[in-house]
Amino acid sequence: LTGVPAAGLPIRITNYRPVDSGPRTFTVSDNMGRGLLGMRGELGKFEWESAVSYAKARTDDNTHNAISNSLFQTQLGLNTASAYNPFNGGTQGDYSIGDGTPNPLSSISPFLVDVHRISTTTLTTWDGRFTTPQLFRLSGGNVGLATGVEWRRETYRDDRDSRLDGTIKYTDSVTGRVYNTDIMGASAAPDVSASHSVISAYGKLAVPLVSPEMAIPAIRSLDLQIAGRAEKYSDFGSVAKSKVAALWEVMGGVRMRGSWSQSFR
Repeated sequence: LTGVPAAGLPIRITNYRPVDSGPRTFTVSDNMGRGLLGMRGELGKFEWESAVSYAKARTDDNTHNAISNSLFQTQLGLNTASAYNPFNGGTQGDYSIGDGTPNPLSSISPFLVDVHRISTTTLTTWDGRFTTPQLFRLSGGNVGLATGVEWRRETYRDDRDSRLDGTIKYTDSVTGRVYNTDIMGASAAPDVSASHSVISAYGKLAVPLVSPEMAIPAIRSLDLQIAGRAEKYSDFGSVAKSKVAALWEVMGGVRMRGSWSQSFR
């Protein structure tokens, strides 16, 4: 360089890769637990059962050797031998892989941090059901009933590292500009949390209209099934759907089935 005064000239580095800090590595830890408690019994001609369960899962996605922008800029501004030198030079011809003249570890370690992203989900359920094969009797046989209620609650939380969610911001000491992320090469990402609950009720009737003992021509037996289910979502609304099905046994070994139903997702 020529014409450079003894006091030096200000320069601006617009693109820099601190390859001498080493690669980023990741450790992902998963933990999950689940508990279930149930009971069953009889109440008159009904059989009943009920259960409650709780499950929780947690994932910690840990990034090692991430670079803090604020700590990196502090290390650049030191006037001691521990200052990080951006002019140390990479390996010519292979600059993206390594650095032939790296900074000492004492200059690098102060700005390396671990970054955690912790995701947690929970599921809580409760259900109760009643069944009986003999709700009442028709000429074709006993009418059966199955009915019940269910409740479930789901939660989700995505807890980003404080250097990513805006808790620890980065202020450029030269320009004064403030960034919501303090991690080099990573965009700001806020924490996320959500939950919803669903309550459901259902019922099903098994109705024997014709039995073999009735000796009706061309109808050995005729059974009808009537069912319905309703659900209410805390964040969506309510929905109710039904189903009707029939089984016609013409003679021994010859059966015809038909059904109509609605579904939802």
